[in-house]
Amino acid sequence: MLEADIEFLFEFLAEIFIELLTEVVFGLGWEGVAASFKKQKAVPAPIAYMGYLMLGSALGALSGVALPYRFSHDDGLSILGVVANAVLGGALMHFYGNHRRRHGKTTTHLATFWGGAWFAFGIAAGRLGMVVVLTR
Repeated sequence: MLEADIEFLFEFLAEIFIELLTEVVFGLGWEGVAASFKKQKAVPAPIAYMGYLMLGSALGALSGVALPYRFSHDDGLSILGVVANAVLGGALMHFYGNHRRRHGKTTTHLATFWGGAWFAFGIAAGRLGMVVVLTR
């Protein structure tokens, strides 16, 4: 009887913890997505980066549903591709942001290396994750 009570209490506390953790993650994520569309000085960079990661992951998962095949069946190459996409995406967004700033235009955190890298990582990882799930 005591074991059943302890097991129930453990499951109850675990469920509460998981729900709170999920709420905090989605709350911060939503804040990040909203912040990602504001001007660069309006929000802290880490919040915007979290928003770009979540938005990129959602878009990547959608692209994985639309095109459910892998470009490479080698797991190592697929993971390397995710990292390479992040680095290249970050570099491209960095150059784009510098170009806009040189011409006196405002930018968001997306037009920085880290903003672009997190967004590109989210897209590549979200797509790979969805394709792996759909092809198993």
